[in-house]
Amino acid sequence: DIENELYERFPFNFDEKFKAKSFKVTQNEILKSKRLDSNFYKPLYKKLDIFFSKNNSIKLNALCENPYRGIQPVYDENGEYKVINSKNIKKTEIDYINSKKINKFFYNLDENKKFRIKKNDILMYSTGAYVGQTNIFVKDDKFIASNHVTLIRPKTNKINPFYLSLFLNSKFGLCQTDKYASGSAQREIYPESVLRFDVLVPLNKDEKLDNLWIKNISERMNKFF
Repeated sequence: DIENELYERFPFNFDEKFKAKSFKVTQNEILKSKRLDSNFYKPLYKKLDIFFSKNNSIKLNALCENPYRGIQPVYDENGEYKVINSKNIKKTEIDYINSKKINKFFYNLDENKKFRIKKNDILMYSTGAYVGQTNIFVKDDKFIASNHVTLIRPKTNKINPFYLSLFLNSKFGLCQTDKYASGSAQREIYPESVLRFDVLVPLNKDEKLDNLWIKNISERMNKFF
């Protein structure tokens, strides 16, 4: 399993979240973070922050263009093009087959240009039950992102899109989603919060980017998709 290889590469005990029955938060921490929800201060997240600082991690804002939400689509059953909404973003894949349709006119509107999905874009489930669930878009077809999807466009000279997709959809990414998500009845993650995510970067014995390992991971993922 490819995801398990990530955990073997970066061993971290995620089970710690079940051990803390209660915890304290200082006034300074609250003032600094400007968050009043106790979930934000879970001991697990503090330990994860320390883990990121001790390992080679980079903030997502250095690895991608500014992420943003998609647009509310005008659906058309007879349309030629399609939409990816949150329901299409599954745990292990993007459900292209059951995506709803839009017409060519809506797709080609100038104001909708930024919402058109490109190959190797990363799409995140941003509102609802599976907030944070993430997958990579591998098609060359014409799709747009809906308003409950965050579109993340990696800088390919900085990060491999398949690796970034794997990382964000792993426990490392989902824990950060849970930390930064807002709301109770309807959880959601905002694009500006996604930019604050830490991304672990694997290094080889020479303390350089382990391109061989990343290439192996991405090639295997590409075959799966």
